[in-house]
Amino acid sequence: MPRKPLLKKQKVTVVIDGSPITVTLTPPTGTRRSWYVYWPGLVASKSTGVTDPSEAVLVAEEMIRNGGHRRSQTCAIPTDEEFEEIQRRHFSKKQSPEERRRAEKSLVACLEAISAFRQISGLEPIAAATPEDCERFQHEALKRPKNWRSQYPNSRKEVEPLSANTVIKWSVALQAAFERANRNAGKKCVRGVVSEDRLLSENPWRQFTWIRGFDRKIRQFSGEELISLLDHLGRRWPGMTVAPAIAKVCLWSWGAQERGDGAEVGPVEARGRGAPLRDRRQVGHRQVVPHPGGPVPGTPRFEDR
Repeated sequence: MPRKPLLKKQKVTVVIDGSPITVTLTPPTGTRRSWYVYWPGLVASKSTGVTDPSEAVLVAEEMIRNGGHRRSQTCAIPTDEEFEEIQRRHFSKKQSPEERRRAEKSLVACLEAISAFRQISGLEPIAAATPEDCERFQHEALKRPKNWRSQYPNSRKEVEPLSANTVIKWSVALQAAFERANRNAGKKCVRGVVSEDRLLSENPWRQFTWIRGFDRKIRQFSGEELISLLDHLGRRWPGMTVAPAIAKVCLWSWGAQERGDGAEVGPVEARGRGAPLRDRRQVGHRQVVPHPGGPVPGTPRFEDR
């Protein structure tokens, strides 16, 4: 059985308005399912959307005349309404009550990301997005204030911009949304909403380097803040004993860890307040720490057990 001919990169010359332009055609390889085209002036190569090399040359000429976009691109991809219906179809597959509850929240977050991408990028339909559009969206979103979609006359004038973690959260949702409309995504693709030939052939969110997020530092209460909380609860609700008791437990555990060697405090064994810290012992795998309110009535001391 003869082997398939090996596809190689090609260079062709296209004449536009009397000026010759050298166009480089890259064959489908790996995750790229169609021929890619590049000519001087492009930031990165773009997909032609076809797998035949002769058709790729015609599409490349059409893209050069049309500013880098395929003229028939808007009619060969899902509309915004169809794109959102693909997302609803995906999340409607969850049937158990708990899964459906989580799916509804995920659908709201997905549609919120789609809305943000549409407003910031200005694309219509958004399924026509290229990797350049997606990367531009990430950088443009970082310049928007946090209240950019809900600004009122009385809103603050100086507002912090959107954090990188928020933009990444949207990008993750958008990458999954485009994957559901990608006919080459295997079982992740949602079929039946639009015809096979109108589905995407690739996911633009996988073809560029994303911005980097950051780990938000968890801030713990200091000892002074916990003591002030006790004073506040005593003044505000003098007759309520539950809230101060909870605050005392938090203050007590914080103090025990601060005085100790950093070991994690496990289930508590009640003990007298006056016992020195050096008598702290291990009961099995549990660490013995002082009780915040002194000895509990009826509880024997550790030495008497």
